[in-house]
Amino acid sequence: MRAVKRVLASSKARAVFIQESKLRESKPRLINKIWGSRSANLVFVPSEGTARGLISIWDPNFFLIESQTIGSRFIPLIGRIGKFKIRSGLVNVYAPNDMREKRMFFEHLTSVIEISDVPVIIGGILTQ
Repeated sequence: MRAVKRVLASSKARAVFIQESKLRESKPRLINKIWGSRSANLVFVPSEGTARGLISIWDPNFFLIESQTIGSRFIPLIGRIGKFKIRSGLVNVYAPNDMREKRMFFEHLTSVIEISDVPVIIGGILTQ
């Protein structure tokens, strides 16, 4: 947690995707420790047992969210980025390792992204 906080502070990140959070419930106090005192919005996908778990955190002054979709392995957010309010998407992913599951996952993710019809930034774990 300290390492993540250091990286976020030094990089002045405006949006962060965390995979393998291993959290079963959202813990605002923990998120505040990581993100710091800056204002933040977040979307959370709980872990399944001791695996998975996604957290997308962003500065609401940087990204103005319009819609979100929450899947067990991805969080696509559609909104407007930056001071020019360019409509785009931020997608946090955690792809499966099994090739058959991975193929189905990317087909589903592709369809979700294509429906939004905006450029997207994808971050996360895509392969192993």
